Parts: sequence; structure tokens; C-alpha cells
Amino acid sequence: MIGIVKPVAGQVFQRHGFSSARAALNHPGGADLGYGVVSIVLSVCEISGGTWEYRVDPIGECELNVQDWRPLDVMIAGETGVANARVPAGGWRQITIRWGRNGNWLTETTTPPIAAGEIFLIAGDSVSHGQTRMPAPPCAASNRISVMDLASGKWHQDDDRQPSATWPVWHQTFDNLSTLARVPIGVIDVSRPATPAVAWRPGTQPYAKLKRAGECADRFRAVLWQTGLTDVECAIEADEYVRTMVTIRDSALKDWGFTPSWLIGTCTYGAGAADVTAQTGIRRAVQMLCKTPGFESGADLDLLDPECRLPPDGLGGLNSRGEDLASLAWFAAIWPLIAGR
Repeated sequence: MIGIVKPVAGQVFQRHGFSSARAALNHPGGADLGYGVVSIVLSVCEISGGTWEYRVDPIGECELNVQDWRPLDVMIAGETGVANARVPAGGWRQITIRWGRNGNWLTETTTPPIAAGEIFLIAGDSVSHGQTRMPAPPCAASNRISVMDLASGKWHQDDDRQPSATWPVWHQTFDNLSTLARVPIGVIDVSRPATPAVAWRPGTQPYAKLKRAGECADRFRAVLWQTGLTDVECAIEADEYVRTMVTIRDSALKDWGFTPSWLIGTCTYGAGAADVTAQTGIRRAVQMLCKTPGFESGADLDLLDPECRLPPDGLGGLNSRGEDLASLAWFAAIWPLIAGR
């Protein structure tokens, strides 16, 4: 007998091999959206030798036809089997695995819905955690956005489990990304309110969650980091801010064993940061950081004028128009990472 231990329902795996030149709907032979490598853990009982095969089946409406059976290399130790299966990127899939001897298939099992798509790790200050009071709008591609609960290891596709559900900026950003990229989006949100960069140094609790999130994802496209009001309030010097962020990134890359993109967003304008000199200092620090190898510019929400903000005096959180524009700003920062690779 065989059973599925991993992957879990709703899990997204980072895709590879994407080329925009081959992704068009009118591409000869059909659109190629890349592929993901799905790590599989099986429970096995009274099985040795024999032959393993797998097949990838589409779920619902997607561009993939049912594939032929393919060989699967399963390594067994005791009652556990591990394997890797290549899955086309696109919609949700199920992987059926079978085992047999001499052409006779004796047992099979099927994974829960999984996908190869784009994964993002959200981290940083309170702005990325969500501080406005606007309700989250319906998400057109909500069933293609899956959010990991780091505590349980489960992935959820429900709208009410979106990261920062009371702050629709990420919600709309991932909706747009999924719709244009035509792949599911996986999100791991470890952002924390009122945590400046210095609070994320290696050895701290926020860093421990950042480290674990990257390890759980295995691979992901980018860290989306927001520099916010608490960075202004702690009045960190620009050089120290840059050194701190470089230390955090260098330590994380060493722990993760790969190099994702690292986008730095900016939001230093608000009621909690009336010191214009401190705001200017952090903005200068972010500009310096984004010129440092390994970092890139994310959304600059300081560009949004008071008409995009809630009271008092336009210094509160973003109103609905501000959220729409902030979402577009993050989309514009992220999309080149996807389209250009």
C-alpha cells in the first residue's frame, strides 16, 4: 500500500524554465508556462523493488491535457519513499502515482491539488502587514492564490486567509499577477507590525520566522520587503540601515541555499512619522540599499498624494484609490522578475 504524506493540499511550487517568448497562447505547439519540481513523500508498506510511474492530471479548466504515464524514481528507506516529479506550470493539478511488478499495477494513490507557479515571501514593517481599514475586495483569481500558514504548514485558498486580508494591496497585486501570468501564486507572509529593520537581524524571532519561511517554500521568486514608519521612528543612520539589510539578506541566503530577488518597498509618510528629516534619511537609505548588489526597488508608496490617504489630514492609511495605486506599483515592480526570467 502507498499513501501521500507530501505535498499538501493547495501547495504551490516555484516554477522554472519560463520564457515569455514561449508563453503566448498562439505559440506553435501551445503555450509553455514552465514547470515545477514537486517534492513527494510517500508512506509505503510491504513494497520493495518493482516499478513506479506517475501521471499529471489537470483539475478544472486549465490548458493542460492529461499526460502519459512517466517513470518515477522513488527512494525508499523503511516505510518512507521520496521522489521528485516534474509538473507543468499553469492551473491546479493532481499527481497520480502507481507501483507494480512485471507490468501488473498493484496499487496507486493521488496527491491533493497542487500547482507550479510563482511564490513570494512578504516581510518587513507594519505597512506590509496591513494597517488600513478598507475591506478586501472580491479576488477574481482567488482560487489561484494560495497562502501558507507557517505554524501549521497548511496552504489555504480561501479569500479570508489572504495575507493582510484587511489591507487589499497584496490581495489585488497577486490577483493581477496570477491573471496575467496564468499560474497560481503562493504567498508566505511573515511581516510584523512595528518592526524596523534592526528587529530582523539574525538571532531575533522575526529572523527565525523569515528563515523558516524560506526553508518551507524550498524555492521562491522574491522577498517583498517593506520599509516603513518604525524605521523612521527609530532614526537609524543610512549606512547602518544598509549594513543591517545586507546582513539580514546574506544570512538568509546562507540558510536557504539559493538566491531569490529582494525587493525593497518604501512607505515612510504617515501620522506616526512627522519628522521630515528622519523620513528623508530613511528614503536616502533605501535608495542606497537599492544600488547595493542583491537588492532591487519595490513599490514607493510615498509617491501617493494625500488624496489617496485616510484622515487625519491625509496622514492615515490608504483609501480605496490609494490601495488600487499601491497595488499597481507593487505589480509594476514584481512583473519584470517574472517576465524577464
